[in-house]
Amino acid sequence: MNRIGIIGYGEFGKFLAGLVPTNIEVLVKTSQQIPPDDLPSNTVQAEYKDMATASTVILAVPLNSYGQVLDELKTYLSKDTLVVDVCSVKTTSEAIFDEKLREHPEQLCLHPLFGPQSAAQSTAGLPLVITRERGEKAKVFLDFCEHYLRIKPVRMTAKEHDKQMALVHALTFFTARGLLRMNVHSTSLITPSFQRILDLVELEAHHSDELFQTIQAGNPYAAELRTEFIETLQKLNGEL
Repeated sequence: MNRIGIIGYGEFGKFLAGLVPTNIEVLVKTSQQIPPDDLPSNTVQAEYKDMATASTVILAVPLNSYGQVLDELKTYLSKDTLVVDVCSVKTTSEAIFDEKLREHPEQLCLHPLFGPQSAAQSTAGLPLVITRERGEKAKVFLDFCEHYLRIKPVRMTAKEHDKQMALVHALTFFTARGLLRMNVHSTSLITPSFQRILDLVELEAHHSDELFQTIQAGNPYAAELRTEFIETLQKLNGEL
């Protein structure tokens, strides 16, 4: 991997660029003009056509932008370039890959179960879910993740991933977003259990609306679980 392209330079795109060793050039495609001083020393702003020179291109954009981005990218995409999906939901992102990149031989669909906050110190031992792995460059990229970043690979199907993440991500973020909107905050009396709630709310405050929408609307199993949760709370409230 001598050159990596990242499409999207929001919070997660910046985080990914920061993980790349300085001896590997990073090309960043974003609609915003970034001052050179705000980019790492090995990173330059680029266009879609420049991605043809990258050995790997990572999509760090919201799920609802995938179709448009892949339509633009495949105009310049080399068959030898690995395209990496890091979306938080997998069945929907894989379906878009199947539609837009059906014949492309190098594909990798991942979900890093961490982000800028949880991996602020290190990525060592953190789980990386793999739901699709196609091509030789996919193996090289995963080897880099496992040995350089010391990430723990976890393999499963996209359907299995989304079913689990409806509980782990969608329900957790839904609860935290509700508490955030209630303006749940610190008080003079704090218990360990309430501090955990405050920590959850604080974490949710750093999540973008795009990430929240992706997790809630992009996961086909999230809505049913949210409904069950709300109905359970209503029943519990009624009992009280």
